[in-house]
Amino acid sequence: QDGSSWEDLVELRRLTDRLGIKWQFVKWSPPGAMLGADGQLHDVPGFTREWIATLKDLDAHGCRPHFIDLSNEPDYFGIKAPTYNELVKSVRVALDANGFREIGIVGPGLTHVGADNFGVYDRALDADAEKALAVWATHAWEDTWDDRSGNSAVTPLRAAAFVGRCRERDAAKPVWYTEYATAARRFHGVQYPDSDTESENYCGSFTQAFAA
Repeated sequence: QDGSSWEDLVELRRLTDRLGIKWQFVKWSPPGAMLGADGQLHDVPGFTREWIATLKDLDAHGCRPHFIDLSNEPDYFGIKAPTYNELVKSVRVALDANGFREIGIVGPGLTHVGADNFGVYDRALDADAEKALAVWATHAWEDTWDDRSGNSAVTPLRAAAFVGRCRERDAAKPVWYTEYATAARRFHGVQYPDSDTESENYCGSFTQAFAA
């Protein structure tokens, strides 16, 4: 978080350890220097080294994460499916070689659970990449444009298909939603404004109805 010190982070770690809360660390996107002219990641070894350097820094301060998500929404932030396939395998090998064997990789952590989206990454993941993932993960932002009533039923249907496909590939692997927002706007009999069309980030709590 911007403005936080290592002391703040270490104190937070002490608190979460007492509560039994696990840490998942995510990089928002690959560094710009590793992206090509097309805005896509072209330096998998370089991004792998960046990950290991970050984890060594966190570990040196007593903040080793339990899980990592290699990039926030790679389908949006510049990692095509075949590249993601290679990145997962590359980072897993580097984790094991650098004393981070117990850190699990969650992914692919895409923008939504639609088959048109996950299907592309699913098909690109080979057996070694699938093995390298400890957890299937996605984001699930309900698509308000599919249901302007504010009570979207689209995401649950897509989510069921996503979970089903994950189970087909590896039934033993956990399935997580690492980011979620609801399109519903009616709570306790009150209809709140549509944040997509009226005021951004305005909802029942004056924020998007959101959880991570």
